[in-house]
Amino acid sequence: MAPPCLGVQVGNSEAVLLLEWVQGDPGEVWSVESYAPAAGALGRVQAPFLTGQSLPLVPWLSRSFLRHYSSEKPVNWDLLYDDEAWSHPVVRETFPPGLREAVTVVRAERERLWVVNESLPRTLCHLDCWPKNLIRQLSGQITLLDWSLVGEGTIGEDVGNLVPDASFDHFVPAADLAHLETVVFDSYLRGLREAGWDDDPRLVQLGMWSSAVKYDG
Repeated sequence: MAPPCLGVQVGNSEAVLLLEWVQGDPGEVWSVESYAPAAGALGRVQAPFLTGQSLPLVPWLSRSFLRHYSSEKPVNWDLLYDDEAWSHPVVRETFPPGLREAVTVVRAERERLWVVNESLPRTLCHLDCWPKNLIRQLSGQITLLDWSLVGEGTIGEDVGNLVPDASFDHFVPAADLAHLETVVFDSYLRGLREAGWDDDPRLVQLGMWSSAVKYDG
């Protein structure tokens, strides 16, 4: 049996916290294809806020989470630019080609990534959407745990967190990461469409990709 689930039931102007027991398969044991229903459900839930519904009128919703989270931790970036560190045998054997360049780009472009993200359509986001916060009940219903960070976010931001976290935390092999991104993107977009959002799908891609600035920290 899973731990108590703290859920958020959202109305037009208020949010109600729900505490209940949930049984089912946690996200860390899902196959790649099993992420599709969760991504679709997120799309259906977030679409109304992208098509005119106001966010809940409660004072505790988080704001500007992505910028704060990715900039608040003190980090010594010297190693990122240290050729000797990158030439260490363990680093060469463990890290894939292109990783240093990619991380350096995110570091250099983080202000631009924040601006891009903050300019995209806004919706209600969970903001800690990763496999261990997802449970698929026996009925097939998806439950999302731990709403302590809930607040305003960007279209695609939650699924943009789900995809890399699934691999970073070793629930999905790195070799399957591209396939997982396709499954999650397609299903999330389908959920948005089903709930009435009919704008440019490239906005979803920008939301997913720009939210990667979270890992700059």
